[in-house]
Amino acid sequence: MITLNPDVSSEDQFIGLLNCLFHENDIEVKKESLRTQFGFTINDEFGKELGLMCNWSEALIEQGIKKGIEQGIKQGIEQGVKQGIKKGIEQGRTEGENQFRELINILRKTGRHAELEAILAGDEQLKQQLYKELGI
Repeated sequence: MITLNPDVSSEDQFIGLLNCLFHENDIEVKKESLRTQFGFTINDEFGKELGLMCNWSEALIEQGIKKGIEQGIKQGIEQGVKQGIKKGIEQGRTEGENQFRELINILRKTGRHAELEAILAGDEQLKQQLYKELGI
């Protein structure tokens, strides 16, 4: 396994060469490094091949960046949906609790104790009927 890191110098010429080829973006700087550090003779044909290789590696980098962005967007959307659902549930629960408190207060204030006891005992049908009747 070879790990390339342009920030760490290596005594190994091969790793240095690979770092130069794959991490330096400017083709002229690459050519100069290959000539001075590694003894390459740079002619037109070699320059063309190096240019093609650089374009190919840049295309791969761009493809990786694009894929990373797409993955980040997908994860962001998924996280946003989850947070939105959670917030909606919490908001719905709060609204439902507020609605129920209002119903209880009205029934208590108006002396409708039998209905109050029935909905506290779990009579969902009566509770929905009273919401409609009282406009809650």
